[in-house]
Amino acid sequence: MITNQLLLNSVVAYSNGGIKEQTAGLYAQRLVEAGYITITADASYQGASGGEPRHTDKPVYKTEDIHGMADFISQYPGVQL
Repeated sequence: MITNQLLLNSVVAYSNGGIKEQTAGLYAQRLVEAGYITITADASYQGASGGEPRHTDKPVYKTEDIHGMADFISQYPGVQL
């Protein structure tokens, strides 16, 4: 979809130790149903994302994850953060 219109958008972060199929995914789905473009992802080292160390939840990783999701969604035409 190519548009000159700005689109409602949201990066939905997960709770500590959470994965996207839990709360974040449910919130993202509701926002999509309300017309938003959304993105959510597994936390680094959680869920199916793989990597080492496993099951580690550090604030710096969460910050990097959120920045990465924002960078990714901002490439979609019409999304402006």
